[in-house]
Amino acid sequence: GVRWVGNEKGHAADTTWETFTPEGIDGGAPGPGSMDYTTSPTGTRNGKYWIPAECDVPLRPGWFWHKGEQPKTPEELFDIYIHSVGRAGNMDLGLAPGTTGQLSDADVKSLKGFGRILKNTFAENLAEDADFKPSNVRGNDPKDFGIQKLVDGDRYSYWATDDSVHTPSLEVDLKAPQTFDIIQLRENIKLGQRIGSVAVDVWKEGKWQEVATATGIGANRLIRLPQPVTTEKVRLRVTDAPVCIALSDFGLYKYVAGE
Repeated sequence: GVRWVGNEKGHAADTTWETFTPEGIDGGAPGPGSMDYTTSPTGTRNGKYWIPAECDVPLRPGWFWHKGEQPKTPEELFDIYIHSVGRAGNMDLGLAPGTTGQLSDADVKSLKGFGRILKNTFAENLAEDADFKPSNVRGNDPKDFGIQKLVDGDRYSYWATDDSVHTPSLEVDLKAPQTFDIIQLRENIKLGQRIGSVAVDVWKEGKWQEVATATGIGANRLIRLPQPVTTEKVRLRVTDAPVCIALSDFGLYKYVAGE
């Protein structure tokens, strides 16, 4: 199942746990319509159930069609995608047909533009052919747990570390300068949501410079940088995890407009 994220903006919290422990109002039993939604945006770290966030939001200003209103732009929809799907949530976009029973031309145009942004932006992983240098590989076994699992297209293959290594690092040599503004990380959620926080550095002016941090990775974490960066080398640092990691995907992407 899913939990209501606690707002109708389509945004999950910056730190989102996919586990959740439902709590009722005033100590009562939890149930539909009688829930304490205080922790819905974030979820519950080590919660009792696996219940990701449902990030609901209408395409238009409200849930129903009204003459004269305009839908959200493709760029606004992509921003919502980053803050919902990109925070391990589910993007639930509400569509409202007009008086003819069909979606308006403006709504269709916006949706198509949003689709083009998704298709074009994630068409090429700029790290796919990179050389990866991990600080640790589980059992020194690159065949089963090595870094090639990060770009093999298999959702549930993964780079893992030894049980005693909770905060590894990964250097990514792109072989040539690449420009990107979106970083993707995904865990093998069959083994739970393990990583608490990460930091990302780029090699610039002869030294590592931090450009991003993130918390709560889970099924999918998209980190959108405020400005594109160009570099030949990237470093991922896991800065908090209670156990060894199981990271399934690493990607670098450049935003491409929908038009």
